[in-house]
Amino acid sequence: MITLLEDIAPLGLKDTKLYIMKTTDSFVISIPKINWSTELSKSDSTHDQFDHLIHSLTFHMFEGNCSELAECITASIGKYENSLEESL
Repeated sequence: MITLLEDIAPLGLKDTKLYIMKTTDSFVISIPKINWSTELSKSDSTHDQFDHLIHSLTFHMFEGNCSELAECITASIGKYENSLEESL
């Protein structure tokens, strides 16, 4: 399992840590500051992953911009994937 820790600051949350754990066929994503986590299939399209994030965050969060947070997460997944390809 490969793990990425990244600072994100949507919603005005300071020092918000995004954890991405890559397994064989999925990403396990968590943000402890808002007590949230989910699993995304690597075989899903970026659009499907984004939709999954929106639904999960909307169900979990009572306030804040779920779209902005989902965009931060999908951007981080993209950076994570690109950094892995460059290191190979």
